[in-house]
Amino acid sequence: MLQLTRCLLICANLLAIDDGLPFYLPLKAVGITAGAFLLLFIVIALSTSLLVRKGTIAALVKSEETPKPEPKASIWLALLAVILIGSGYAMAFVFALRMLFSFALLAAGVGLVILGTYFLFTQLSVYVIRALKRNQHVFFRKTNLLTLSELTYRMKDNAVMFFLVSIISTTAFSGIGTTLAIGDPGLAVMSNPYAFTYSSGMDNPLREQRVREIENELTKNGYPYRVGSYIPDYTDDGATLVKLSDYNNLLYILGHGTETLSDEEAIAAPTYVSQRNNFRLYGFGSDVIHVSRGTPVYTLHIKKAASEIILPSEGSKTFVVSDAMYGKLFGV
Repeated sequence: MLQLTRCLLICANLLAIDDGLPFYLPLKAVGITAGAFLLLFIVIALSTSLLVRKGTIAALVKSEETPKPEPKASIWLALLAVILIGSGYAMAFVFALRMLFSFALLAAGVGLVILGTYFLFTQLSVYVIRALKRNQHVFFRKTNLLTLSELTYRMKDNAVMFFLVSIISTTAFSGIGTTLAIGDPGLAVMSNPYAFTYSSGMDNPLREQRVREIENELTKNGYPYRVGSYIPDYTDDGATLVKLSDYNNLLYILGHGTETLSDEEAIAAPTYVSQRNNFRLYGFGSDVIHVSRGTPVYTLHIKKAASEIILPSEGSKTFVVSDAMYGKLFGV
């Protein structure tokens, strides 16, 4: 019971559940599991006679005395194992680093690694051991003669078991890593660096009162805080513009360095994680933007694409402009 309690506590911690996991014995699940294993046992028992090779009694008696042939491996299948595993991991790196979020690419990478792992144990390992046996300097050194000779047969006999253990272990560790990532508060910080966000229209008469209420609650409960604010506005084509002074205030609060802009420059600000990653890899993708609120139309040069999410609640086309340009566009 003590071990079960510890297991529940560990699972609750991994899943970031504050109230803990209660002990629960699902009888239906136990019955389904027992029935599934019983059915599996019956199927295996019935099919064993068909799968096991038949032989004469004399052959079965002499089988123990017949020496086992030395395991062989194909150099082409051994090379294929390396190619498959390398290709699978290359696809995973492309998926993660290049942000090509394609399920087909990820599934192909997983499939190649699984197939390559099978050939790794059944072909490549045997081929490497046979290559070591051909090296007399290595083969006849100390106990290598016995070790390598026995290891060849053991690897061939247990290759499938090694393969299954590797795949199951990988699945288990991947699940643990995914669960830990889900419960990590840093995951939320990636998409929104602020603990609390309050949005309100400028015509809301209760706006200042609501802000004071939030501040009072934080102070009453002993939470230190810093407040930042900005006023976005929108161009004729739907782009969101934020003035530089507000943006620099948020940068300062978050511990980043401030920015400078001329009246003809702008900063492309990412508002979600995938856009931020694209900005880091490829930049904004254009050197200039055209903004207007009525007339005239202003052409602004993109000074940089920001690498951090500072304005998470805005649209996909969000830019920071100088205070003077903001005033020209919106008359403030």
